[in-house]
Amino acid sequence: RRAQGGGGESKPARSPKGSPAAKLRRLERELADLERQIAERRDSITAQFDAVLGILERWGHVDGWALTDAGERTVRIYHELDLLVAEAIGRGLFDDLSVADTAGLASLFVYEHRSKEEPPEPWYSSSGVADRAAQIIRMAGELNREERRAHLTMSREPDPTMFAVVHAWAAGLDLVDVLDDELLTGGDFVRTAKQLIDLLRQIGDAAPSPDTRHQARAAADAVARGVVVSTAEDLDEALEHDQLRQETDAEPDERGSA
Repeated sequence: RRAQGGGGESKPARSPKGSPAAKLRRLERELADLERQIAERRDSITAQFDAVLGILERWGHVDGWALTDAGERTVRIYHELDLLVAEAIGRGLFDDLSVADTAGLASLFVYEHRSKEEPPEPWYSSSGVADRAAQIIRMAGELNREERRAHLTMSREPDPTMFAVVHAWAAGLDLVDVLDDELLTGGDFVRTAKQLIDLLRQIGDAAPSPDTRHQARAAADAVARGVVVSTAEDLDEALEHDQLRQETDAEPDERGSA
């Protein structure tokens, strides 16, 4: 039909907004958007998988689609820093250590300093243990650089802040003697210690050396004592008892110096 008052043809009428045809076009657009998002996400996941696989190949944990001995160790570690833990085991960094040193070194993987205050300078029981901790931190730096190049989320860096506390606790000291309230609370210590126990037991299963496996399990047992395996009420009572004991022990010295 020609438009009234003119010689040209009229434009086809648009479908009403709520008509079935309009709804169909809207659904088609939404479907196209969803398909595009799915394709982009699939490509992103594939790229991430390829990037992770590339790192595992370069670090000697996979060969093609097969796990190497190092890779077999890695899959036995259930931890956010599983690759670093497996590397530390494979490089012998947990070999020939005392129970307390084993626990202290493993604490680098479980503790994360989150306070706004700067952490204290790390303390180590010997220069040899300090060198092993430095190797772990260097490994983490190498991994972070590879992750950055591959556009992957970077792994958390190991934190040596808790070494002294964990070492003293595993050596048998009382909680009041090892706990620094400015560093962490008793509850924080217990939570960290329980994570440490779990990791030490995994090291005790994954390490190739029988002696290292034994020391890691012994370290887990050394940490799993007292308030660490008690309830929250027991923790409060133990802290109060230790504080009173410490004050009582200090009284003779104070009288003697008066």
